[in-house]
Amino acid sequence: MNEIKEFCKKYELTEDQFYGREKIAGSLDLSSVTSLPEGFNPNVRRNLDLSSLTSLPESFNPTIGENLDLRSVTSLPENFNLTIDGDLDLCSIQERYHCHQYGQ
Repeated sequence: MNEIKEFCKKYELTEDQFYGREKIAGSLDLSSVTSLPEGFNPNVRRNLDLSSLTSLPESFNPTIGENLDLRSVTSLPENFNLTIDGDLDLCSIQERYHCHQYGQ
């Protein structure tokens, strides 16, 4: 089983959801994930929690309907491009981005 199939099985995603071809109806809690397989580009209707992740794959370009938590990410890929309708938490990159804590 390859890395993407294992990731999908562990987090109960379809491959279409992994690649963003199928929208995830609610929120996606991946707060325990410390690394993402290349190609992960979800389309999440509500919130995506990646709060334990410290770096992003080069191809990470998700679509998020509400909030994206990347509080532990220390740098962004050069071509980082996302679509988000809510808050983006990048507290570990304070020198470049305003740090917003959820609920404040």
